[in-house]
Amino acid sequence: MKKIIISIMLIIMVIPFATGCRHDEPTKETSTIPSLLINEKAPPLGASPSDYSPIENLQFAAYKFNHTQSWEALYSGEVTAVGTKQQVRNKRIYDNGVLFCEALSVSTLKKVGEQKYFRGDNILVRSYKKIDQATITATWNDTVNKISSNDYYTKYGLKPNEIFKYIISPSTVISSERIDSENFTYRFVLSPNCAEYLKREVRAMAGSRSDAEYLEVECTVEMDKNWNIIKTTTKESYKISIILLGNITCTSVSNEEFKLNGSFPIPDNELFESFLVDDK
Repeated sequence: MKKIIISIMLIIMVIPFATGCRHDEPTKETSTIPSLLINEKAPPLGASPSDYSPIENLQFAAYKFNHTQSWEALYSGEVTAVGTKQQVRNKRIYDNGVLFCEALSVSTLKKVGEQKYFRGDNILVRSYKKIDQATITATWNDTVNKISSNDYYTKYGLKPNEIFKYIISPSTVISSERIDSENFTYRFVLSPNCAEYLKREVRAMAGSRSDAEYLEVECTVEMDKNWNIIKTTTKESYKISIILLGNITCTSVSNEEFKLNGSFPIPDNELFESFLVDDK
């Protein structure tokens, strides 16, 4: 029974930021999905982050990030449930309209791996062939599956092309502050409703009887003087309800490091593009 419980729990937050979710309940049409989780604003010319509030600076950073032609984000996290830890390693690469995501998660009991490739309305998904637990790296299948935007939302949730998957706005921010006097680093404590879309994802991935009940969410954002994003960290806890097990509390911590406006080759780009040859 203990092994069964742990196996269920390790699925919960395997890929919360990079791959989305699967809905067991009727889903919204994609037309109702918010266009942006963080309301972006163009940063003012000749100004400094020191002149603005944390939420304003995040909105400026979101604008810069959303309008960057190329970027890479490397994610490292750990999820703890019933005393067992799951290591998570994700990668996101964006290059001139193409978004690539890779998500890996391992423990002694569970291994999960998936890649996704987005170009326009085209979405491709492929699964891993083998995962090396020691290095948290994988080899991948040659088979690639194409899915529609509606099917992607139904199965996975939101497209992972923003800084966070949280809704961060004045209505969801409980408190915010600058925490580094030398760098422009800001901490946000968020209300549970910031996870409006994540809670559904967690429900589906965990097999919960209801949406996850978020208890605490905290994130930090580090940026440079020009509002270019450098690093984010997140801490969160939530409860899920599993049949026969009742309510269980889970916690996760993670960080994601960003590089902007560089050369970031997309792995197996030619393979993915070969599955879209008829759509060019």
